[in-house]
Amino acid sequence: MQALPIYNAAILQWHATRKHLTENLRAILKLSATPEVDVDQIAKEWSKAMPKDGWKTEFTASQLFNPIQGKGQNRTKANALAMGNLKSFWLVEYLKAVGLWKCMAPRTVRNGDDRKAYVLAPITLKLGQHDNVFQDFAARLWNETAVKMDITAALLYTEVLLEHSQAGQEDELDFEGYGPENVVAGLHVVTYKLLSRNAYTMMNLGFIGLPRWTGEVRTRARVDELDDVIGEHLAVIRTIDEGRSDGYSLLVRYRDFLSGGQLEAFFDFSIGYTQYLTHELEQKHFWVRPFTLNNLRRLFMGTEPQLAEILENEGFRNIAYAIRHSTVIPQYLKAKGDHLYEVRYGLGMELKRKAAYPKEFIAALSSFLHEYNQENAQKSESKGQQRRKNVRTGDIEDVVRLVDKFGSELVCNLLVAFGYARDPREETEPIETLNTETRR
Repeated sequence: MQALPIYNAAILQWHATRKHLTENLRAILKLSATPEVDVDQIAKEWSKAMPKDGWKTEFTASQLFNPIQGKGQNRTKANALAMGNLKSFWLVEYLKAVGLWKCMAPRTVRNGDDRKAYVLAPITLKLGQHDNVFQDFAARLWNETAVKMDITAALLYTEVLLEHSQAGQEDELDFEGYGPENVVAGLHVVTYKLLSRNAYTMMNLGFIGLPRWTGEVRTRARVDELDDVIGEHLAVIRTIDEGRSDGYSLLVRYRDFLSGGQLEAFFDFSIGYTQYLTHELEQKHFWVRPFTLNNLRRLFMGTEPQLAEILENEGFRNIAYAIRHSTVIPQYLKAKGDHLYEVRYGLGMELKRKAAYPKEFIAALSSFLHEYNQENAQKSESKGQQRRKNVRTGDIEDVVRLVDKFGSELVCNLLVAFGYARDPREETEPIETLNTETRR
């Protein structure tokens, strides 16, 4: 990206001025003394203290090291356009150049000429701890499509940071009960586009935070749980096709959730993902997988512990079971030639459309559950088989009480999320057991 000549010049000048290391260090310490320093004054003092041997006080501010200082509107006070290259104190540029070897991961966007640079934004992380973590992270971060690579970068870094934590490896990196987002804020993300044969231009400067749903990290068991959650999310994200409009939209929603930590953004993603998942399963693309119940529960409990009252409610669980056995599970069985139960396409979106109005939501949910129980009875009479548990009146009453307390939108979003999730216990549970429970 045309940064090598400037990088080489900075390294060579550092080597050439090695006899004057004291002056260089004095200038660097002054630059780091306070958040706001007079860089021009420090540069003048350095220049006066150095022999006149032709050393440069200023270098060109490379756009790789200074993404917001390219040609055009780049002044702190937006009162003019700079059509020429900007200059910067050479020691500042030297520190940026060598620092990027410590904290930047440059990558190429798959299926294009764009490039991205991910630069770490630490909070309390020490340099010695950082070196090992970032080395492992950079080795795992491969080229991907644009939005997917942003998501993968944040999840992968969190995964590696947890592995190196005291709870994970008993080394000196300790979260002291806090989450990873209290140790590292996230990653600055710069996107460069090849606009001419030999020049990349900065097109976007953003920031993606680390997940805020990890909760407290105090034990190795908690690290293992979070590792499962992150691994599952990475697996889901990697199967979404960013080249499709619906896939791109889903990834953008998930990225908003990842950085903002707002459950509403995850619900938007989750509702959209039900449509995406249903379509892919219909095409027998079984590599596209739903989330699992355990890891969804860990995600929500890490974000909002008060949701336990909803998630542990028996009626909520039974109705989520009914949704699951009317959507994703019949689709898997259909692919195996089992057509006992009909697939309720679009059920998640249908419930979501009614979620803003409690009475309409309860009416829509009750209508679905009535049809669900009715289908169970028909299959039991006509084919002598019933592989699904009936929903009881008490289950509906439980959900009505939850709606009264927490609101219809939250309850609906959680029901759809858990209704389209996978329960490994159900996949291994014998049919005879379900029949016995149903008869009871």
